[in-house]
Order: sequence, then C-alpha cells, then structure tokens
Amino acid sequence: MSEGATPDTVKKAFELLLSDKKVTSIFLNIFGGIMRCDYIAEGVIKATKELQLTVPLVVRLQGTKEKEAKQLIKDSGLKIYAFDGLDEAAAKAVELGRGGPAPIEGA
Repeated sequence: MSEGATPDTVKKAFELLLSDKKVTSIFLNIFGGIMRCDYIAEGVIKATKELQLTVPLVVRLQGTKEKEAKQLIKDSGLKIYAFDGLDEAAAKAVELGRGGPAPIEGA
C-alpha cells in the first residue's frame, strides 16, 4: 500500500488477491509515519464486509493513528487479527492459512 491508498484501493487489492484460488490467508503489513493506519483500517473493514472475506486476514499496523486503527478493527466484530510484531503476525498468517487455530480475543 502506498500513501495514496484509499478504502477502495484496499478493496481492489483484496479482489486481486482473492482471484487466485490458492490464496489461503491475507497478511497486510502497514508500517510508516505517512500512512494513516486508521484510514487503512477503514478500507480493510469495508473490503472484508463487501467481499464477504472467507480467508483469514492478519494485519500489522504501525504508524500514525495505529491505536485508533486497532480499535476500529476490534469494534468491527470481524475476524481480522491485528498484531504489533511483524514476525508474530507473519507466522500467524501462515498458521491460519494452513488451518491453524485463530487467536483468542484478549490473549
């Protein structure tokens, strides 16, 4: 994602990924001070709802308004798993893609 990413571009990116039937999970890593994480989170939530996402979605958000973004994701009630650490998030995306257990809320 670039600094010009909008909720619609997030949706289009998900559509492109999901056009490949071999995709078993999506890992979205947002890092940097320019990107507003809350704006990306809105796009992630919108895309997840509109596309009725069935593959696990793991996000790592670090940067401007990351706390607000994580709260938006939590409040959405969707199965979007947010992590702080890159390694932990990547490992969980692989695990979920292989059918592993979802993270426990609040753990």
